[in-house]
Formats: sequence, structure tokens, C-alpha cells
Amino acid sequence: MAELQQVLVGGDKNHNKNQSQKRQMLILLSIALFCLICITRYNLTTKQFNDYSSSSSSSSSSKNRSTKINWDSRVTRPVAVTTTTTTSTESDGSSLILSEQQQKDQKQQLKIDKRREKKHQKKREERQQEKQRLRRQDKNNITATNETTNSTSTEFDVVINSTNSSLILQEQQQKDPKQKQQQRNQKNRTTPTAFTRYDDVVIVTKIHGPGKDWNRIMQSLCLLHYAYNSKVEYPILIFTTLPIPELEIQELQSLLGDKIQISVALDNNYNGSLPEMIYALPEKKRNTFFKNCNVTSPEELEWNSACPDNNNGDYPSNLLLSYNWQAEFRSVHIWNHHSLLNYKYMLWIDSDGFATAPWKNDPVEYLIENNGVVMFDNIQGSPRGLITLIFQSYNNSFICDMKINTTTGYLERRLIDFIPGNYTDRRCIDRLKTIHGFFHITNLDFYRSQVTKFLPLLGDCFLCRSPDDQLAVILPAIYYKPHKAFDMRSSGFNLKIFHNSRIDGKEKPKWPGFIKHWKEEGGSQNNFPEEVKICPIQFAS
Repeated sequence: MAELQQVLVGGDKNHNKNQSQKRQMLILLSIALFCLICITRYNLTTKQFNDYSSSSSSSSSSKNRSTKINWDSRVTRPVAVTTTTTTSTESDGSSLILSEQQQKDQKQQLKIDKRREKKHQKKREERQQEKQRLRRQDKNNITATNETTNSTSTEFDVVINSTNSSLILQEQQQKDPKQKQQQRNQKNRTTPTAFTRYDDVVIVTKIHGPGKDWNRIMQSLCLLHYAYNSKVEYPILIFTTLPIPELEIQELQSLLGDKIQISVALDNNYNGSLPEMIYALPEKKRNTFFKNCNVTSPEELEWNSACPDNNNGDYPSNLLLSYNWQAEFRSVHIWNHHSLLNYKYMLWIDSDGFATAPWKNDPVEYLIENNGVVMFDNIQGSPRGLITLIFQSYNNSFICDMKINTTTGYLERRLIDFIPGNYTDRRCIDRLKTIHGFFHITNLDFYRSQVTKFLPLLGDCFLCRSPDDQLAVILPAIYYKPHKAFDMRSSGFNLKIFHNSRIDGKEKPKWPGFIKHWKEEGGSQNNFPEEVKICPIQFAS
């Protein structure tokens, strides 16, 4: 080291060294500097590894899930991509093995999806060909009928006109205003449309139990039958909390006819027993529920009880537990219920949703043929009390500028990566609204894959009004498939469903109660067939 110092500093003793020795010293210096650099880089790498190890889990292996947003260049929407990172102190190759397994799983899932889509595409093509064939056949029949009519009518035109002219005049003079209105409606009656039936569609609704709830659902399903389902004959599934007597089910079957398959399924595993449902809860969730309801045992509660503090959002907290259960069931439990596993599309209608006119076109066909995920009748409300949880559950993104594109019929929105201030914050206008839950059509496969993202919003809350089905239906669609979420009115469907004294959740009818509305404007006056008279009209809402 002294010799190295002499080379660097210089001095009288170094003048006598030969040139070759100096070159050797310079080489040694270069080697020393290179070693110093290598040692420094090694220490830095070791420190980073130690810092990372200390921040990781103390167990031998841990898994960290992270989700990022990939953007589709065609449509402004996020696509969630979830990656799993595995660290293990026992095996350096575990992450590689897991990555290979994930790739295999993804490839397998892609194969399944392709086979399923190919199957549905084939069905759609077959249905389209059959529809075209029927249209050609109808056109030929109409042409043949018109030719026959024209050939025979000319022989009797003069006789018929002269004979009936006086009779028609007398009848017109005797008609009252109501008969004239019926005649005008008869002139406006359109030719029934040939609807296409799909194999994987089901009509679904829910009630709490027998009695008044069941009578209301008979009114709703009977009107829906003559407005729509008599043309396609889709099966009907009724969820109920309490068992329904077989006699009442048979009465509904006779009302709708033997061609309609009717199924009734319990929405719980405890035969409608609220105490048993509470006992089955995890301890933490059960204790939270007791605290919110100010009770110490399940026997103190009934389905018609109200818990003042059992509120997880912006809704009033004095609602009945039976009503809150339907909100929780429809938001979380319904999508993977065993009774629905054989179906891909669900037409949902509330028990107090009443059809007021026959449907001229088919929204189910529109959703399926356009590969939609949801088709809704109305949007309303805002989940202000849950915006932080929504932000965290959906990739730390917030909905702004939400609107319906009245030209295309689908939803639009803009995403930001922060939670804005109150509603006067101009950085974010037209914020998240929910889909009105009384009537919509959903792609069950799409929503089944999104349930896990919704669970954090529910947390440890049991029988809470919020989050509810209206939020559960809008969130996956507006975040991941807004261009596949269709508004019925903007897409050309004016179905006129009466619910809560509104038509399609929008207009106020002239008559606020459904009984009065039906008496004045329903039935044959609104182009229903005469058979609709068998429907029991007993409920105003």
C-alpha cells in the first residue's frame, strides 16, 4: 500500500523506479477501483433485498394481488387485469411455477370461452335463418291472401256498399264516446310480431312469502304473460323467503297455462327461519348485527322488525328486515344460486311491476344479439355513502360524466384516479347513478364473474338496505362494459311498465294508482287480447 501511495503522491524515492514498475502499479490501481465498484453494487443490492424481505410476510410464502387497468383503444373503458406475485423463502422457482400454472389456467379459460361463444354464435345464426324463413313465408301468405281477396271482392262491392251504408250510419249515430274510442284503438291495433325464443333465458322475480305477496305476483306475471311471455313462453322462477303452498302454485299455473314452466325456490337454506340465519353468521358479523339492532339474541327479532342503526349507506334505517334481505339477496347471492346455473340471461321484474301494454318488440332479443351485459328501463339515485369503498374496490377509479348516449343507446362515462370533492367540484360532474331495480335484463355469466368485487362494499353488514341490487347491477357494467349497457328507451323500446306510480320509472300517468289506470286505459283499450280479462287486478301498487 506504501508503494501505491508513492506512485500517487510522488516523491524523491519514486524517481529511481523504472517505467515498468509504474505500469504495474497503475494496473493494480485499476483492479482495486474495479473491485471497489463491484463491492458497492453488491451492498446496495443486498440492502434492497433485505428491505423487501422485511416488508413482506413473515411466513415462508405469501401472495400479493394487484390489479391494474388496461385501456381499450376503441372504447374508453377499463379492463381489469389481476396479477399474482408469490414470494417464498423455501423455493426460488415457486413464482415461475405459479406463473406457468396461471398461463395454463388462462389458456384453458380462453378455450372454454371460445367454445361457448362459438356455440351461441351458431344458435344465433340458426335463429336468424329461421326468422328469415318465417318472414318469407308470411310474406308469401299475405300476397296469396290479398290476391284471393281482390279477385272475389270486386263482384260484391256494389251490393255490400249499398246494403250496409244505411246500417253503418245508424250504428255511428248510436255509438257513445267510449265505443268510438274503442273503435279508434282497434284501428291502431298492430299485427302481432313474431318473437324469437332463446333457450337460456328465464324470467325471475322475488317475494317474501304467501298471502298478499303471492297475490300481487299473480297480477304481475299474468299481465307480463299477455304483454310478452305468451309469445316466447320463457320459464318463470320465483324466489321466496317463506315456503309457498302447492295449491297457490297450481293456481298460478292454471292462470298462465301449461306451456309456461313455473318454479319456486327458497332464497335461503333455513326454510325462512330468521333466527337460524342469524345463528349461522360468523361471530363478528353476528355481534355487529346484534349491536346495530340493540338485541342480545335472534329470538328478539322477526322479519317485520326494523333495526334503526343497521344502515350501511344513505337509505333510511327504519326499513323492515324482510325488505333489507331482498336487497342483500339480489345484490350478492342471486347470481350464483343453483336455480339459475342453467341460464345465461335473466329478465327481472319486481312483484309490483305491472305491464300496461303489449310489447311491440323484444328487448331480450336485442340484448342477446348485441352481446349486451345489461338492459335497463331507468337510472336513478346516487350511492354517496359508499363512494370510498367503491373507489377502492374498482381499481381506485371514480365515475364522472355518466350519461346515456341517446344515439347509440348505451352508457358513457369518464374515469378519474381520485375522489373529488362535493358536487360543486367541476372536475367531476354527472357522477355515478344506479340502475332502477324494478325491471332489467342481465347477462348472468358477466355478473357471476363480478361478485367478488362487490363483497367489500357489504363488509360485515347483515340485512342492510345498502349496498343493494341497484348498485350491484350498475357497477360492473359502468366500469367494464359501458358500451354493452343499453337503455331501453334510447334503444327503441317503450314497454310502459307501471311501478310506484310511474311509467318506466319516468312519466307520471294520469291515474296514480294502477287499478284506476287499468280501468281507464288498460285491457283491450291498450291493445291487449281479450284473454287478459282473467288477470286478477287487485293491487294499485
